[in-house]
Amino acid sequence: AAQRLRQFASAGLAQHSKYWSPATPYTRNFTFVAEGNQTAGAALPQPARRFLELMLSQAAAWDEQLVEQDWSAFVYELMLQPAQTPGTIRDFYLALSAASQRVNIPLQLCMVLVPHMLQSIEMPTVRYMRLSDDYSTNVHQWAIGRVALVAEALGFAAFKDSFWSTEEQPSSKRYQFRERNTVLNALVAAHSTAPVAFGDCIDYSNATLLR
Repeated sequence: AAQRLRQFASAGLAQHSKYWSPATPYTRNFTFVAEGNQTAGAALPQPARRFLELMLSQAAAWDEQLVEQDWSAFVYELMLQPAQTPGTIRDFYLALSAASQRVNIPLQLCMVLVPHMLQSIEMPTVRYMRLSDDYSTNVHQWAIGRVALVAEALGFAAFKDSFWSTEEQPSSKRYQFRERNTVLNALVAAHSTAPVAFGDCIDYSNATLLR
């Protein structure tokens, strides 16, 4: 599947990783700290090094250019142990950084809290963090200017969430609205120096704007 995708992705592939469910099948081979259930819970590999090295080595085999660890805040919100034991989260992110450094793939963190931003100081492979709100009818989600200054001081770029490059996306089943600020979104994304992620339906991209 990765080989077929690569034929269409001339800019390379990126891996999107969410938090793990307490019911993850990875527990058959790796140790996880888990709390809650499959619908309202989360799990974290502990110790994380061997598991993350496997995950990142697979990403390298697929020639991925970026790995995004998303829903970062939910580990705090759904689990007591990481929230009450700071070393748990720190060990996980240090292992994640070491694994990505080993295969030379940069990291992007998403849905972060202030502790994640500060933890990045010890993580040389963190290049980007998504510091905007989710892209949707929220007309101010592009406003990342002030928090981008903090990001630059900490050594990474502020990623703005994906956006529509045309006003309407007729095939969108989830969102039905008109994007009046296509140029503004594109400019903010480009000047952020983080990846530019357009979220158009097939055949509904403004190629002129995106170039």
